[in-house]
Amino acid sequence: EPPSNIFRYCVQGPIWPQDCPVVVHIDEIDRQIIFSTLACPDMTDYHKTGQELAFFDMDSLTFPLIIRNVQPGDRFSPYGLHGSQKIKKYFIDHKVPRQWRWTCPVLTSGQKIIWLVGHRIAEDCKVTSSTRMILRAELAC
Repeated sequence: EPPSNIFRYCVQGPIWPQDCPVVVHIDEIDRQIIFSTLACPDMTDYHKTGQELAFFDMDSLTFPLIIRNVQPGDRFSPYGLHGSQKIKKYFIDHKVPRQWRWTCPVLTSGQKIIWLVGHRIAEDCKVTSSTRMILRAELAC
């Protein structure tokens, strides 16, 4: 069932390396997402990617980015898989308890979900050998 506390936060862009990190606090779940950028030669922590740390090819993004709740019918193209999948099916397949699903934010760029926060990024915004600038996003307490 839809959550009672719906949230939506806007991340204006672009985020440039010389700026301080952009911190978005999601009051409803008491977590924050910290955005910063990396120049590709400086990809030292790129391989530390995990569920709470994501990297995106800046050229594949459309700003503003939106952080919001999962909505019924949401789909994304999980990194490493071909095609798209309903987020509800992703949650079921990965045994995410029903009561936690509404608290899982999604990060969108344009009309696309690019990160099921705390889980997986989307295939079409991954960092590749032709990436020039990386957006780093970290889910923190």
